[in-house]
Amino acid sequence: MRTSINELTYNRYGFVVKKTIDKRATVRNRIRRLFRSCIEEMIDEIVPGQDMLFFLQGKIVEMKREDLYNEVHSFFKEKHLLQ
Repeated sequence: MRTSINELTYNRYGFVVKKTIDKRATVRNRIRRLFRSCIEEMIDEIVPGQDMLFFLQGKIVEMKREDLYNEVHSFFKEKHLLQ
């Protein structure tokens, strides 16, 4: 994950899934949608004014949504990006 401070009152997010994870666009898009839904669920808790770029890895495909949410939440907590 890369972050930088923006001068805005809201956050912007970007998601990168390499073709080496899976050549099929449907699988790569599913990974993006899963991750985005986890972030949307905790959007009110995240500190505003950040640009965030996530480099997603293939192990997300095998994870359940609950496990992914818990992992993302603990990651944000660890990086001090939650209010």
